[in-house]
Amino acid sequence: MFLSFFFKSISIFCIVILLACCIRNSQENDDSARLWLNYDKLLDRWDMLDWEDVAYSTIPDDREIEYIDLLENVSFVELDKDEYYNLTGKILEKKYGIAIRAVYIQKGGNFDVAKSNENEYYVGYSVLGSRASKLNKTVLIIDVDELPIELFVEYSIAK
Repeated sequence: MFLSFFFKSISIFCIVILLACCIRNSQENDDSARLWLNYDKLLDRWDMLDWEDVAYSTIPDDREIEYIDLLENVSFVELDKDEYYNLTGKILEKKYGIAIRAVYIQKGGNFDVAKSNENEYYVGYSVLGSRASKLNKTVLIIDVDELPIELFVEYSIAK
């Protein structure tokens, strides 16, 4: 009887360990996207700045992984005018084309990109939903007259 109890305990322990590993692996993927979030640095100054909307293009699916890798340690990457055209299908109208960090929870939400009067950029993502899903990295393409001083990234879920 003791051996039966012992083996059941070991079996339950192994199942718990396996579940914990699966959960941790999924959280590690989510955590790498969370490293791109830094909106909290902007909260105390948001109302003191003037913001204007910025038009953006989404990165083509076949180039997304390449640019996510390029943005691993920097918040934006400068593009030459040919690459800007290849990614957006548009002619570069301002001085610089840049690829910027963004995050999303599920397709079908809305990105907002804005520039402050101090040349800081805000990239937000909002979606309707009832629960949080995995946070994913993506890339947006914008054109700017000056390179950003800082890029702030955040997301929200509305019920």
